[in-house]
Amino acid sequence: MLREDLRDRLFRMIRHQTFTSYYLNGPPGSGKSRLLNWLAGELQEEFLRCVVIGPLGVAPDRPEGIRSAIRASLAELGLAGDAGEGEYGSLSDLWTQVLSGQPRDLPRTFVCLLELPSRLSDAVALQRLFSDIRATEALRPDTRSSVHHLIAGSWFTAPVRRVCDDVNISFPYSEDRNNGLWTGVALQEIMEMVREDGRSDLVDAHGPLLREITGGHPSAAKDILAL
Repeated sequence: MLREDLRDRLFRMIRHQTFTSYYLNGPPGSGKSRLLNWLAGELQEEFLRCVVIGPLGVAPDRPEGIRSAIRASLAELGLAGDAGEGEYGSLSDLWTQVLSGQPRDLPRTFVCLLELPSRLSDAVALQRLFSDIRATEALRPDTRSSVHHLIAGSWFTAPVRRVCDDVNISFPYSEDRNNGLWTGVALQEIMEMVREDGRSDLVDAHGPLLREITGGHPSAAKDILAL
């Protein structure tokens, strides 16, 4: 999947409200942080009154920390609405308070970009986080504003699915609909990295080679450029 493909998927999701959350899974070092920062700019250019929160680094085993970080980001923008300081039992509770304070004649598109730490193994914590995010799909604010979440990280699907089966709840996302696999950045982005490294004269020669031997993993490409 190219970054433009993911961007277009997110744009369609936001416009048509088919889903309000997207789960992006990919190996560590494959450029997800770089991708999220790029998406933040693309979203703000595409949608009128788009409020991008993050990218925020989040820990699945501290859901209250995630909610606090989102609220703090909104408060800095003066958009926390009726969400005061304190603990919230779920993301839905938080967003209900935020949206209740938004003017109806100025609907906003809120997009949270959340990045999980590498190599997650706590399937129970992941299931709880994913389910908490999925529950926000049921939000129907009177203000016509909308809330969306993009979660990027590296996790194994099977253990999370087993936890869902054990507690008898449905799996939080639909593969190939609001879930994608990120395998690394495209050749053009690798070539941009070579330019950023001050080696513009070597872009044509080193860019394709770096893409081939690293599989599009920016962290590996940076290590090679540092040699």
